[in-house]
Amino acid sequence: MTFPKRVLSMAALLTALSSIASGYYHFVYFPSRGGPFNPIKLQFDLAQLTNNTVYYFISDQGPNVFVKGDSVTAVISELQLAAQAWNGVSSSQIKLAYGGLENSATQQSAPGIDVVFSDQIPAGILAQTKVTTYANVSFINNNTPFLPILRSTIQLQRNLTITVPQQASFYDSSFTTMVHEFGHSLGLQHTLTSATMSTYITRSTTKSMPLAADDVAGISLLYPTPGYLAGTGSISGQVILNGSGVSLASVVAISPTNGIAISNLTNPDGSYRIDAIPPGDYLLYVHPLPPAAQGEAGPDAIVLPMDPSQNSFPANTGFVTQFFPGTRDWTQADTLNVSAGSIVPYPVNRSEEHTSELQSRQYLVC
Repeated sequence: MTFPKRVLSMAALLTALSSIASGYYHFVYFPSRGGPFNPIKLQFDLAQLTNNTVYYFISDQGPNVFVKGDSVTAVISELQLAAQAWNGVSSSQIKLAYGGLENSATQQSAPGIDVVFSDQIPAGILAQTKVTTYANVSFINNNTPFLPILRSTIQLQRNLTITVPQQASFYDSSFTTMVHEFGHSLGLQHTLTSATMSTYITRSTTKSMPLAADDVAGISLLYPTPGYLAGTGSISGQVILNGSGVSLASVVAISPTNGIAISNLTNPDGSYRIDAIPPGDYLLYVHPLPPAAQGEAGPDAIVLPMDPSQNSFPANTGFVTQFFPGTRDWTQADTLNVSAGSIVPYPVNRSEEHTSELQSRQYLVC
């Protein structure tokens, strides 16, 4: 099969800090389909929380089939430890606290998180989370700071033996899945840097090291402590295909010395900005989102960004991976030096790429 040749351009600019932080990828709305593309993110409103703390409640209708040696008590204990992983991020203001067991019929009105166990999760899915905000968001504009998360629901399997891998609470894979779902419940989507917020098959975190640099950046950009952003740098630019912006391309800054990777997805016009990058030298590369896996409705199980009318922006997956300034060989890539607040221009690069079909959005993120 012959693929048509197209030209992919990727510009990069080290930018100073501004009031809009857009590194990492969150649940996003855009005020219009024509730009400017200012991402409006979903997050808990700290002003509505006591001591910046969001409470999570675990259903009293717990799992009903266990791996040998496991129990409801052990599962609850691991969930509490998983939540604590996010509390250990010193650059994030938000904290999680256990609110106790709740009846499955209880209707909660305050912002918070419900952890439930379900027999209705699609085959092959370890867990999934739904994040809820206003049904009508037609009021958003470029001055809207964020949309509040009203409630998040984490769904885990009731039968802990039916997935591959099985979900014994004492397995690292189960623990990192719990940490992953708590991340979704706080407003984080998937990353492609092998962090906790990566999908299961690409995740490289463990119980002893539950979070990676991209996870820390993601949560800290939503709920930054005072002074956090001032100590980090940014890379911004645009990914262009035949003169048009490439939507939802994954752009990653990775350190060749210590492996730290911080990422973001491009806006509908191909523009991007990766914030919260620790100072140092980085390589920059762009790659397409992977196609949806079994049980996923969209590429990399990403909930696609939407406009105020709830219409989604599709992902462009029709190109191949390349490093800045236009090479597939990382040893030939330029090194970008990131320092807090620096502004350094870089030229455009080009490479050939191929087509791929677009993927659709999903509402539950796994």
